[in-house]
Amino acid sequence: MSEKLPNWNLEDFYLNIKDDQINLDLDTFKKFSESFNKKYKGQIEKYSNSFESVIEEYENGNETGDKLGNYAFLIYATNMNDEETVQFYQGINEKLTEISSNLIFFTNEINSLPEEKFQKLILGSGKYKNWLINIRRFKDHQLDSSSTSTERVCFMSAERPLPVCCYPSYGPARAAGHLGTDSGPHRGGNAHSD
Repeated sequence: MSEKLPNWNLEDFYLNIKDDQINLDLDTFKKFSESFNKKYKGQIEKYSNSFESVIEEYENGNETGDKLGNYAFLIYATNMNDEETVQFYQGINEKLTEISSNLIFFTNEINSLPEEKFQKLILGSGKYKNWLINIRRFKDHQLDSSSTSTERVCFMSAERPLPVCCYPSYGPARAAGHLGTDSGPHRGGNAHSD
């Protein structure tokens, strides 16, 4: 007897792979990544007293990228034999990789801080303290910014709690315990099987 695979209802993400909202969300995520990079790259020490709000901004901005990546993976996982879906999945991952290259600096800079300065970030990180500690655990294995984009992205994907996308985002909310009870793969997502 063959077991029936789940048929995911992904309309909480997007109506289909041609939904106009996908390109709007890609644009939103790109603008966020560029803005976050411009605002914080080389500056994170200055925000140590209020680092919780910086991480929250990072988390909120990454929600759109997570939504896109999770949708692309789930639609691909249930339609692997459909060429259009495979191309969509590959295209989304390539775009997310490119956009997310603006965000790689964040965990690199956190981990490049000496311990004394890192502890100041911890003191200002509020509910994200555990996320910071987990990021720090990757310090000895982190690729530097001179590595190729592909190397960095594939390495950073190992940090993700859900291995669905190959871009450098690690969900602070999941690490802080905020996403552990929702039914979907991202906050606000209620993807479910029929």
